[in-house]
Amino acid sequence: MPMSLAAALCLLPCLAAPAPPQVHAEAVRVPQGGVVLLRTRTPGALTARLDDKVHPFFPVPGGGQAVMVPVPWNSPLGAREVTVEGGAGGPVRVPFTATPCQGPTITVKVPPSTAKLSEADQARAAREREDFLAVYASPEEGRAWTAPFLQPGGGRVTCGFGTTRRFNGEVQSVHRGLDLRAPSGTPVRAAAPGRVRLAKDVFFGGNLIILDHGAGLFTIYAHLSRMAVKAGDEVRAGDRLGLSGATGRVSGPHLHWGASIAGVDVDPLLVRKAMASLAGAQEPAARRGHRARGSATPPRKR
Repeated sequence: MPMSLAAALCLLPCLAAPAPPQVHAEAVRVPQGGVVLLRTRTPGALTARLDDKVHPFFPVPGGGQAVMVPVPWNSPLGAREVTVEGGAGGPVRVPFTATPCQGPTITVKVPPSTAKLSEADQARAAREREDFLAVYASPEEGRAWTAPFLQPGGGRVTCGFGTTRRFNGEVQSVHRGLDLRAPSGTPVRAAAPGRVRLAKDVFFGGNLIILDHGAGLFTIYAHLSRMAVKAGDEVRAGDRLGLSGATGRVSGPHLHWGASIAGVDVDPLLVRKAMASLAGAQEPAARRGHRARGSATPPRKR
C-alpha cells in the first residue's frame, strides 16, 4: 500500500471524530447566589450540571441556545466547573470561580413566639418546605419569559440577598431573597409571565405566591396582605398578584421577592441581569466570553 494512502487511512478516525460543543460563559467569576450563563450555537439537546442539579439548555433569540446555572448561596468558594453534556463530542467542562456573597449582618426584632419556634411551628415549616420543593421539582416545560424581570412593586432594597439576620440577637438565617420597601397595600405585580403554582398562607412567608416561568425558573412573593390569584392561574408580566403587607414572620410591612432555579435560591437582581443579556442574545465574541475546556477551539494561552 502506498505510504500516502496508508497515512490518509490512519487519519480517517481523527477526521470523523465529532467535535464537542462550543460553549461560552458570560463571566468567569460568579458570586454565591448568582448564575453561570452559558450560550452555544451547537444544536441538539444539551444539559448543564453543577453539583447534583441538571439544567436543560433552551432556545434564545438570535439563534442558538442557553442555560442559566444557579450557584447556591452556600457554594464552595474558588475553582468550580459546570459540565455540559449531550453533545456528540463528549462532555465539556466550563470552569468558573465562585466568589463570596458578602452581605451585612442585621438584627431583626420579632415577637418571642416567632423567634424560637415551637415544635408545632417547626413541623408546619418543614411541611411547607416540602411543598415548595415539590413545586420546584415539576417545572413547566418551555420558557414563558422573553424579557428581563419587571420590578414587582415597592421601592428600594432594604435587605439584600446573602444578608445574615439575627432574630432577637441570635443568628438564625441567611436571607435568600430581596426585601423591598413597600407600605401595606402596595400593589405587587408579576415580574414575568408564568403560572401560579402556589398561593397560600405559610409560617415564614405569610401570604405567599410562587410563579413558575418555565425552564426551571420561579419567583416568590411573600408577606402579602392580600392575594388576588390562585394556584393554576396564568399571569402576564405586570399582572397584579396582590397587595404587600406584614403577614408571616416579619417585623413590619414590606415585599419579599425571591427567585429560584430548579430549587436553588438565587439573587433576583443577578437573574434579571442574565435575562437582560439573553433578551437580545447574540453569540458572544471569544474575547468577551470564556471558551470552555473541551471545545473544538482551545483557549488561548496566557
